[in-house]
Amino acid sequence: MTLPTAVAAAACAIALAAPLGAQLPNASAQAFGMGDNFTAAARGADAAAWNPANLGLRGNPGFSLRGLSAGGVSGIDPISWSDVAAYGDRTVPRDVRLSWLDAVTAAGSQSGTADGGVTVLALSAGRVGVHVGAAGYASASMSPDAVEALFFGNAGRTGQPRDLHFGGSSVRGGAFGTAAMSVAQPIGDRLSLGVTGKYVRGAGVLRAEDGGSSVTASDLAVRFPVVVSQGTNAGAGFGLDLGLAWQSQRLSLGARVENVVNTFAWDASQMTYRAGTASFDGTNSSSDFDERPYAEAPQALRDGIAAEKFAPTIGGGLAFRQSAKLLVTADARQQLGGDDAIVIGPKTHVGVGIESSALHALPLRAGAAYVTGGWQVAGGAGVRLGAVELAGAVTLRQQTQGRAKGIMINVMNLR
Repeated sequence: MTLPTAVAAAACAIALAAPLGAQLPNASAQAFGMGDNFTAAARGADAAAWNPANLGLRGNPGFSLRGLSAGGVSGIDPISWSDVAAYGDRTVPRDVRLSWLDAVTAAGSQSGTADGGVTVLALSAGRVGVHVGAAGYASASMSPDAVEALFFGNAGRTGQPRDLHFGGSSVRGGAFGTAAMSVAQPIGDRLSLGVTGKYVRGAGVLRAEDGGSSVTASDLAVRFPVVVSQGTNAGAGFGLDLGLAWQSQRLSLGARVENVVNTFAWDASQMTYRAGTASFDGTNSSSDFDERPYAEAPQALRDGIAAEKFAPTIGGGLAFRQSAKLLVTADARQQLGGDDAIVIGPKTHVGVGIESSALHALPLRAGAAYVTGGWQVAGGAGVRLGAVELAGAVTLRQQTQGRAKGIMINVMNLR
């Protein structure tokens, strides 16, 4: 196996590009193109994912439909997909491998993240909305020593054998299906309250952490225990979101608390454990990747699985429609919860978005935001044919763990 192939294989493990974006995925390429700044602007079929209270505002469509929407964001850093792809099946020169290793050492790890979502159907009829979709996330990291072993073997960068330790390397991911119903109640002409009830089913989970793997001058020892679910019924629970919206002639304000209540938990009876050990001392070798009962998994892994919950997210936004041809939005939100909470996308987001419909048949969108440890920018466009629109959008996100790119396509949009 050439080095590019090996790195690509490791990169695949790191990126784990989830085919599924949020617990209740965004179904709107319009929102994606405006940088995910849409809390006060979402109407109709988009409201369940953004703010259910918007269903009770004046001007909400009597019926709207979105279907076959898919999108996500993924990336690895500091060694990117393009870095590896540039060498194809050729051997990467030693000086390039050294520069890559220096970058990983400076960054503290080779890391990757991915999150994405698919909306099968989102619709609204009056003040009621329904949303059915799936979502997932993944993150992984390799320690600098693990990358050095991958690039240079136990000889290391100097050509002289030394001890390499892989502590800090990990993989984590999960996927979910969600069905939700939203209802709004207007209060007077300008104010609306909304609620979304959700049923969440866990489709799968994986969690692995290095347990002391090392390469020395005389032997190789791998200890990478893995917990993974079986089947597609790996957990379940119910959730509740609350929303508030207000509007004047041109200005709309919105606020939402997601997961005010959420009972989702992974089902331990659906979990299995593999020790993930291997050793070689130059003469003798052994390995253990056999499936074992979940109860035998390290306590730290079991505690991590038990702590994977959907924590509350609080947020608010405004939407100012200067005219039928120009919409400006601003959003701020914060996901709560600790390191083990299920977090899809950046925990912190503060941004602005804009949509220009100077050409009604060709709306153009853009947005930018500060996100946890960095920033993101986005852009998109649509093609309107009467009440039907085909839309797409792209985004670029730069965070502490690296740069990620994303795309979203909305095939069916009827309003």
